[in-house]
Amino acid sequence: MKSGQHREIPKPSNYKRRKKERIRASREAKKQNGAKQLSPNGISLRGADTDSVWTLPNLVSAARVLLLFPLVLATARRQEAAVVAILVGIGLSDWLDGVLARATHQISTVGQIFDPVCDRIAIAGSLIAVVASGYYPKTLALVLLAREVLVSGAALVLAAKGFPRIEVTLLGKAATLMLMFSLPLYVVSVSQWDAARIARILAPLFGYPGAIGYYVAMGHYAFEARKIAAMRLSRE
Repeated sequence: MKSGQHREIPKPSNYKRRKKERIRASREAKKQNGAKQLSPNGISLRGADTDSVWTLPNLVSAARVLLLFPLVLATARRQEAAVVAILVGIGLSDWLDGVLARATHQISTVGQIFDPVCDRIAIAGSLIAVVASGYYPKTLALVLLAREVLVSGAALVLAAKGFPRIEVTLLGKAATLMLMFSLPLYVVSVSQWDAARIARILAPLFGYPGAIGYYVAMGHYAFEARKIAAMRLSRE
């Protein structure tokens, strides 16, 4: 090539340019997966990876509810080792489904509703089973069941009025997990096991703070519901 002459760099074709744009858009979408988004009503929602019902996290959530059947049998037969094992399994499943959803990119639209519903059923069912068998303090159980009735009733009313689903808060999830682990601790505390003395100390440390967090989270949900209602009224 003669000096002074410059070789022209060929411009990419339209096909290559469109391909690069698609790759760039795909990367941006992956970065935003799981990020908080705003619904038209201003309530934060977690971005979903899929609309499928049959995901591994959803199956774990369903298993949490199904474990209630062997739990009832174990409490009726006073099989404390089985009761503790099942309750620990229920508590771990509440943590596991969220971890799996994020790790496998299977955060689903259905799962964001299904998981909290399974939480409510699992907690209420577990409480009734252990209270009926004398393993759990009745006063604490009544306080927690009252909260479940209030939240479930409010959710039905809001859904009937067309309100969007309010996302479960980190505090709500933490309180749920604490309460789930207070259940086996209370069972151990009334047993004849060597760990009963330690369990009698730990059980209230999980149960009562968990109950407080449970009600604080409920107050947050009520605040969000009022905010939605106020926004609707301002638009009318």
